[in-house]
Amino acid sequence: MTNPIKYVVLNGPPSTGKSTIAVELCRDLNQALGGKVIAPKVITDSFSAPLKHFFAAALAEPYGFADKEKARPELSGFSMRQSLIMLAEDHCKKVYGPDIFGKWLMHRVLKKPHMRPEFVIIDDGGFPKEIDALPNPFVVWVRRPGKTFDSDSRGWYDKPSYTLLNDGDMAALWSKLKALTGHLLGGPSWRNEP
Repeated sequence: MTNPIKYVVLNGPPSTGKSTIAVELCRDLNQALGGKVIAPKVITDSFSAPLKHFFAAALAEPYGFADKEKARPELSGFSMRQSLIMLAEDHCKKVYGPDIFGKWLMHRVLKKPHMRPEFVIIDDGGFPKEIDALPNPFVVWVRRPGKTFDSDSRGWYDKPSYTLLNDGDMAALWSKLKALTGHLLGGPSWRNEP
């Protein structure tokens, strides 16, 4: 019997470094576990990935490289971020339930059993029902001075979590990511930060 997949959810306001942290944490864990490019043991994903792919295809522009705040005539004057939120909140969640994106993410991960990873690093956790849809999620609160959820529809996950402070010191952040990798692999206890 194989070990269950461990879902690591990064929860924090916009511009706290969640996407960068997800990529580096994925790389560090893969290296520690001996993952290969064609058979990674750790992958990154996003609750909103299906909608991001939809907008990328519809607008012929990769979502990750687009100006997500720019008003677009092809989206009735809304930005990609506004359109994504409206589609998610006003349609998908109303029709399929508030946990649909968590279920959708698990379906994507589990649909290829031969490629089943040991860890999935999720870079956009902020809706409790999505996170609660995952079995035993490990939630990391990513904090950065001056960054809040004030202009975002997401928020802090209200269950026990672990805090990672990204104060802009990249050397310190890499050290913290190494400590997090060690903890996720069963190493020394996580030192929760203020």
